[in-house]
Amino acid sequence: MLSRHEQQQLAEIERQFTASDPALAGLLSKGPSSVRTRRRKLAVLAVSLLGALLILLGAAVAAFSLIFFGVVALLTCAGVHVWNHRADEP
Repeated sequence: MLSRHEQQQLAEIERQFTASDPALAGLLSKGPSSVRTRRRKLAVLAVSLLGALLILLGAAVAAFSLIFFGVVALLTCAGVHVWNHRADEP
């Protein structure tokens, strides 16, 4: 536990840090992203790449079903991205 004087010093250091570099201070105040968030982002990226690959493959072999499932995958990823972005806003 910090003494009252130490807490005041720490608060002053935080104010100076925020004044000197507000962007970095804001980034650090959010804290580290969780493992779950990183895994979700990786999963969305993987499904997006799979969707793009399905569209390209479907166009190459003229298979409507591959194009359809590729578009569905990309739309799903876009929806997840928008949903997560809105959840992060205060």
